[in-house]
Amino acid sequence: MTMTTKKRLFAEAKREGKTNTEAAVAAGYSIETAAQAGSRLAKDKDVIGAIERKTTIEVAKEVAKEKGIELKCLILARCTKTLKTF
Repeated sequence: MTMTTKKRLFAEAKREGKTNTEAAVAAGYSIETAAQAGSRLAKDKDVIGAIERKTTIEVAKEVAKEKGIELKCLILARCTKTLKTF
């Protein structure tokens, strides 16, 4: 599957702490179908991966800031390696 705009918006809303239903509405699904769409999207591998990648990058940035290190991540693997070295 591919990462659609709705999937991306859903992932962003989930990262903000919204429920599956709220995130689905934020992604553009109707109120009537939001619960089902949210349940389905929460299990979607693309969505899960997007949430995990974004979280890893944010944690790496926070650790680098605390350590006074400038962090420029272009590749996720580098961010992950950087986290492990702290």
